[in-house]
Amino acid sequence: MRKVFVIGIDGMDADFVAEHLDQMPNFRALSERGYGGELRSVFPTDSIPAWITIFTAIPPVEHGFLDAIDYFKKDHKDVAIDLSKFKGRTFWDVASDAGHQCCVVNPFMAYPPWDINGIMASGPVFVDTEVGGKVTPESLNGRLAPPDLGGIVDFPNKENMGDFVLESREYTRAQHEYGLKLLDEEGPFGLYFTTYLTLDRMQHFLWRYHDDQDPTFPGPNEHQPAVLDAYLMFDDILGDYMKRAGDDTDIIVISDHGHGRRCTEVVNVNELFRRKGWLQVKGGNNNPFHPRRVLQQSKRTAMELLDRFDLTDYTHRIAKLIPQTRALKKASFLVDEASNPIHAPIFAGTNPCGGVNVNRDSIGSLGMDYETARDAVIEELSRQVDPDDGQSLFKWVVRREDVVGEGPAVDRFPDVLYLLASKYGTGWDIFGDVIAVNPTHRKISGGHKVDGVLYTSFDPSSTKADDLDRPYELLDVSPMILSRLGEERREWMAQPLEHTVMR
Repeated sequence: MRKVFVIGIDGMDADFVAEHLDQMPNFRALSERGYGGELRSVFPTDSIPAWITIFTAIPPVEHGFLDAIDYFKKDHKDVAIDLSKFKGRTFWDVASDAGHQCCVVNPFMAYPPWDINGIMASGPVFVDTEVGGKVTPESLNGRLAPPDLGGIVDFPNKENMGDFVLESREYTRAQHEYGLKLLDEEGPFGLYFTTYLTLDRMQHFLWRYHDDQDPTFPGPNEHQPAVLDAYLMFDDILGDYMKRAGDDTDIIVISDHGHGRRCTEVVNVNELFRRKGWLQVKGGNNNPFHPRRVLQQSKRTAMELLDRFDLTDYTHRIAKLIPQTRALKKASFLVDEASNPIHAPIFAGTNPCGGVNVNRDSIGSLGMDYETARDAVIEELSRQVDPDDGQSLFKWVVRREDVVGEGPAVDRFPDVLYLLASKYGTGWDIFGDVIAVNPTHRKISGGHKVDGVLYTSFDPSSTKADDLDRPYELLDVSPMILSRLGEERREWMAQPLEHTVMR
């Protein structure tokens, strides 16, 4: 009976690996032996919806987990996930129920671990030093107690970036050594699955130190090699698994999405709608002295100055000096979302993925019905171009069902979805410019991209969920794993699925 090793690496980018493949001998060897290429993510390209789709072969429009982690929110660590929706429905649960001995280490969000046929060790979404990690069966918590598992809570600044890099590598190595110990001492396992979360975190905070084409690149610096070194570290990690994989063992390396330069500019979509007369602002559009508008201007001015003088590390301190700072962070500060006929909600953060809500109850005030309004939004956004180079601001703008399909969670998506050109993200400033500099880029300079990685020790083409000639995508992962184990998909995995298309 065949065995399968699955190595998940959050945020590993297909383009980056391809560009540095000559320096990554184990990824190169795997691709030469089997397959190496892109793995298309979901919409939006965030870790929470992506990993749950990987675990379950259920698209976001059906599972409904669309949450994103906003590092700029004080409560960004307070991420609550209802495990009941996917506990028992993951590919390792299916394999376990079919009699395969499984070992699962650090699956994102799957905490606390639950009983399976084998060993499951996990930690909270963000590392909590008081919790660390837990393992089932509980009898192993003494002899095989795991290291800190989960994500990393650090929000590094320029002064402690070096410590952040070292700590990230230490977390990675500790998890890897623990996983190898389980493999060597507790195996063999029919299915071994581990997920490393540190690469994504490192790229978020270190990208501008690495990318000499980034407009905020500080010049030659001590952190410049850190991103590439992290990729090379994971190539070494892959090598350790390859040494332990016999002729009867398949290897699958996946990531939930890619990673690259985060948007350096934002498109303030709500300001565009305000100018069209589609969006009304609290206090009126024509009162420049309304307190809410004055506070919004104060925030914008402060952020622009902090960015201009490279003082974004002090953002939180300066914010305390601005009254109602917490209220300013909410989309509803100037916009009454419940009554406005058209507005852009905070959906996927300051990223290229975004959307627009059309309010069925109030759209008649603009003389339009729901579908006419969606057409108008699509037309208006599609014709927007950068005044400097004439290039389109949006790669595409479509009805939500044209991207995510239909499903029980479709109403969690905005009515119109869009993907901006890669250098842009969505902004929510009002009464300023439609196109503006992203004042948070220096702080978080790395952002998610559509294409993660799929590297396998075999030809995966026969394990696709369908026979369509299309890129590999996250919905293919669970069927691929179970197929290599010789298992058919269970009823919950065999239901017809609308594939997420990222064009």
